[in-house]
Amino acid sequence: MDKWKPWQIMPQLVTIVLTTLLIVVISYIYYYKVKRMKADQEPRGIVLIVELIIKAIEKIVVDVLGVKYKYLTVYLMYLMGYILIGNWLSVIGLESPSSMWTVTAAMAIVTFVGIYVVGIRFQKLLFFKKYLVNPLELISQFSPFISLSFRLFGNVLAGSVILGMFYGLTGTIWGKIPIIGQVNLLIGVMGPFLHIYFDLFAGSLQALVFGILTITYWKLQMNNESNRNELMVKLPRKLRKKQKELTHEEQRHHEWNEQAMMDQKIK
Repeated sequence: MDKWKPWQIMPQLVTIVLTTLLIVVISYIYYYKVKRMKADQEPRGIVLIVELIIKAIEKIVVDVLGVKYKYLTVYLMYLMGYILIGNWLSVIGLESPSSMWTVTAAMAIVTFVGIYVVGIRFQKLLFFKKYLVNPLELISQFSPFISLSFRLFGNVLAGSVILGMFYGLTGTIWGKIPIIGQVNLLIGVMGPFLHIYFDLFAGSLQALVFGILTITYWKLQMNNESNRNELMVKLPRKLRKKQKELTHEEQRHHEWNEQAMMDQKIK
């Protein structure tokens, strides 16, 4: 009986290990070079590249969540870097980790749990009010998890399937040509462009979309309507009464202005 080899059943395992090692190595090199840099020395090489990436991701976090939460840049950078490097390794013939649903589901679970953490932190018990008002929310609450996990998994897997079909089709057609049919020249010409699109361009785009959707789902829990209602409920009774009186007074003043304008037009 042949010995069980996990990388044959799950080829993405090799890419997962390589992706993790690459992230660790890049992080260590960056830390080592930054530690040796002088205060007045300008960043160069890998330090400059990493700092540009950090600034770009930090800007995304600040634009969506605000300056207060820019510490989430570290998590978002690792998340997007993991997806990006894993997809780019497909260029050398490895299987992308994102082509396995368990990997995308694991990343989506973190985002899904984060929705509850942020929602409860900002809305307190009012976060669960929507489930009491509309029980169907109990079903739709899983839509972020399903959307994130299957979107990334489906797009990466679809790219791999298209490339596999193209390799098989061109091999079959080109193989019938005498003499030169032994070498698939057609895939040699078209293959690099397809890999650039599916592995590099589409892989980078999917990493960016996954990261932005993650912090967007969290932001939605910060700006929930129930959170604003909670602030209104906490107003003292006298202030609430005064606020209503001001609202009615503004409405009467607005109606009086409209009536005055109509009288002027009639005259």
